[in-house]
Amino acid sequence: MDRSLWEEGFEGVEIHYVGGLTLLLKFKEHEEATGFLLNQDLWKKRVAWLNVFRVPLHLADNSVLNNIAKEFGVIVQPAQLFIDDGDLSTTFVGILVGDGKVINDVWVPDCMRVVGLKEDDRVEKPRSPSPEEFSMEFEKAT
Repeated sequence: MDRSLWEEGFEGVEIHYVGGLTLLLKFKEHEEATGFLLNQDLWKKRVAWLNVFRVPLHLADNSVLNNIAKEFGVIVQPAQLFIDDGDLSTTFVGILVGDGKVINDVWVPDCMRVVGLKEDDRVEKPRSPSPEEFSMEFEKAT
């Protein structure tokens, strides 16, 4: 997120993780915050929780799972597959994607059988405030 903001010209924004899919962004200037809200390209990105399954057991490693997920978006939460969990058949990876298409795909890399990928649709989709709502909240805070 920090890199995405910087690439769009928003420097010096404080980012605080609030929980779930929620971040608190603190801008130094009201105009910069309004510019952020009006930048529709930024709002087209979203976090998708990608369920990666059907990976051959000898390749069930977090680095392999992350490499598979990288084919579909930028990783924001790496795979956390642990042998002690007892289930090596599936794991989730959080990725930043740039469109609204739900991922439900198979992937066949070289030298590997088909790997299944399905976006977890149980995750609540975040709603961004309108510029008017943001301005009202900003005015209350200052």
